[in-house]
Amino acid sequence: MTRQLHSRRARGFTLIEILVSTVLLAIIGAAMTRMLIAESRQFEINQARKDARAVGRNSMNILFSDLRMAQDGASAPGTVLVATSDSLKIRLPYAFGLVCDVGSMTTVSMLSADSSVQAAATYAGLAWRSRLTNQYTYVPVATNPLPVVSSTPTTCTGTARVRSDTIKGRSWAPLDIMPAAVGAQPGAPAFLYQEVTYWFGASTAFPSRIGLWRQATGGTAEELVAPFDASARFKFYQRSSDTPTLTPPTPLDSLVGVAIVLNGASVSNIPGHAPIKTAMETSVFFRNRKDP
Repeated sequence: MTRQLHSRRARGFTLIEILVSTVLLAIIGAAMTRMLIAESRQFEINQARKDARAVGRNSMNILFSDLRMAQDGASAPGTVLVATSDSLKIRLPYAFGLVCDVGSMTTVSMLSADSSVQAAATYAGLAWRSRLTNQYTYVPVATNPLPVVSSTPTTCTGTARVRSDTIKGRSWAPLDIMPAAVGAQPGAPAFLYQEVTYWFGASTAFPSRIGLWRQATGGTAEELVAPFDASARFKFYQRSSDTPTLTPPTPLDSLVGVAIVLNGASVSNIPGHAPIKTAMETSVFFRNRKDP
């Protein structure tokens, strides 16, 4: 009796039991592997969606900081120079002041401005506002020299009685600007502007993809953000209309704002999937909008 019990205990697993156990382990392992692969793929897709959304948001911040400064065409005829579905060239103020005197040149008392803004801007001309029409007139720089510190600063502080302000320890001396702003009167508001072009074009950071570019006239082209879907574009608001159109208005001075279609695309390509896309559209209107 004792020998029979000992024999049963020492027998171990049968071949069938081992095969069944192996099959069960294989099934469980395959299921776990598939689950891990699916979770990993879902993580990649979620990350791609996040990247695509980030492309739209980053470009939106950059565009808004510039375009919010643009003057409406009713207040400043000639603000928009070029407008198509994939490009926009516009005059953007970057420093403000008051006219002190107009002779062979224009002397302007400048308000203090952020030094980084001054350094990054590419001067394209002066604009001054008429007291009669309440409109700004653009005076392009053409071949004339850049503004220089005025040789007669007392023209502002004495004759015109325009005081130079200091804000947080920063000040900007009066400037002499050519050509002369004919017709401008002392005390008239004025600003320095740059001409900036935005466009959707082929990306260098992501070949065969679309990027958003920015270039100030006379400066270098910068790829601000990428990649975008090929459907990214500009749309246009015409005065007295709440619906943007793909075709810019004629004349361009009736353009009062821009709708920007920022359809982002994911940076990475997931094997077996096209780039993940996210739809985003936002609008920005120019300053000093004037009702007809």
